[in-house]
Amino acid sequence: MSKYPALAGIVTLATFTAVCGSAMSAPVNVTWQPSGATPSLSGGTIVNANNFNTTEFSSISVNTAAGTFAQIGTLNIVSFLNNGSSVASAGLGSTYSMYFVFNATGTLGGIPIVNGTSTNGTLTDFSYELVGSTAGSPPLSFSVANGSVSITDPGAAAILAYGVLVPGTGFVGLTKTANGYSPTENFHLTFNECLSVGQGGVCGANESGFFVAPAAGLNLLFGNFSAADTQTAVSTVGSTIVR
Repeated sequence: MSKYPALAGIVTLATFTAVCGSAMSAPVNVTWQPSGATPSLSGGTIVNANNFNTTEFSSISVNTAAGTFAQIGTLNIVSFLNNGSSVASAGLGSTYSMYFVFNATGTLGGIPIVNGTSTNGTLTDFSYELVGSTAGSPPLSFSVANGSVSITDPGAAAILAYGVLVPGTGFVGLTKTANGYSPTENFHLTFNECLSVGQGGVCGANESGFFVAPAAGLNLLFGNFSAADTQTAVSTVGSTIVR
């Protein structure tokens, strides 16, 4: 049996850290200049941010027979912070947008069926691209259907950065509640700025004008990447449960 839970409108937090293998490090401040991107994004400079909030739209297919899962989704950046304090990001979500497009796979020890119990697993792969778009939100929009995620982006878009899972850092869990399921994920990702055309097989331009500081040497830490049961929809299609 396969199960596909779907997440829509889930707020998650990511932190910039220094590259240090799988070990935890202190947050790193970044300064990004939207107008320095190619194409130029109409927004104010983001100064000394070390974490950001995103809204998640994703679908996870859990193969209970094999004990594996596959996930696709997007993470729309909605705000920047320095620790717990807001950092100005003029224009974000109105005159331009930034969002992640990702794919992930992993293992999971089945689907819990008793309220209050959980199953756990690991991420085996996670890859993403950070997209900058000249469209605000709206008209930029995201939607989740059974086993799929759709992006409507009428703006001019460019890949700003990309990355993959840092090996050994991905952990997942799924808890059964009275109202449904509550998933969690914790992981580290590499963060590769696009500095040349064709880099990583995904970059379309040199985006060094966007990444003011630091120019390199970052990872991303997603801690308690989760959703409440009221924000997780699960339905059954034949032998498949769709989230």
